[in-house]
Amino acid sequence: MYYKNFQEFNQKILRHGKAIKMAVVCADDVHSVDGAMLGAASGLIEPILIGNRNKIEPILEQHGYEQRPQIIHAESKEDALEAFVKLNQECTLGAVMKGLIETPLLMKTILKKENGLRTERYMSHFALFEIPGYHKLMGITDIALAIQPSFEEKISIIKNAVDYMNQIGISPVKTAVLTAFEKVNPKMQDTVDAEKLTEMYRQGEFPNAIIEGPISYDIMWSDEAARVKQTDSKIAGDTDLLVMPNLTSGNFLAKALGLTMGAKSAGIVLGAKIPIVMVSRSSDEEVKLQSIAMACAAAMKEG
Repeated sequence: MYYKNFQEFNQKILRHGKAIKMAVVCADDVHSVDGAMLGAASGLIEPILIGNRNKIEPILEQHGYEQRPQIIHAESKEDALEAFVKLNQECTLGAVMKGLIETPLLMKTILKKENGLRTERYMSHFALFEIPGYHKLMGITDIALAIQPSFEEKISIIKNAVDYMNQIGISPVKTAVLTAFEKVNPKMQDTVDAEKLTEMYRQGEFPNAIIEGPISYDIMWSDEAARVKQTDSKIAGDTDLLVMPNLTSGNFLAKALGLTMGAKSAGIVLGAKIPIVMVSRSSDEEVKLQSIAMACAAAMKEG
């Protein structure tokens, strides 16, 4: 199966079960509160706002929110992080959202083994894109966290994304390990890594996926390009997931899709025990809501 667009994606999530509990760490500003309350109004989450009650409550009052979420008072960022860890140990959180706090501080807390939030996997950013002219939502990873991932880190990045897409009903996940060219060049480590990842797939390392690489963007996008270049591909023109060689290429592609093609997108961080919603303060309501919906989908049961 696949999702034609975000509307279809969201409709399916809303048909699957009740809202999940989502903690918002340092929900001390209007952007954090608005994002959480938007998710609550849509029936996706039960927000738990962690932060200074004296800042949060006036925002709720000024914006006229009738629904009153649970608030856990925290005087400082350190207190908020401690409260988040304790909350996760006491109840079943479905997701966490970054509020008015630096990303490294939140990630450091999640990465501490004693806090019970990390897994053995490398954490990575996963985004979904609704691209004009393409027939379904496309996943892209990593466009926000992995600067220059090693081969081992690429394995985790792929597994994070494939597992997520399997969870929302996409199987097999047609995966393109993107490089500049579709042939292996020993001087280009990205092509060497791509070939090794494809060989791992052939040996059964990535169940419920089809991995191809090295593969160029034009072949991934078009089965006609694959035909012209005489490339035998099972995913050309019908790719579900793009694996980027590094952060620079991923960031460029994401911005090009959004700014020059009008693509819609949203993303979350995978690899921890719960998905992490990290949206920019400048992100519009649609991006915030869609990112929350993506986090909720991690708890969705197919059927």
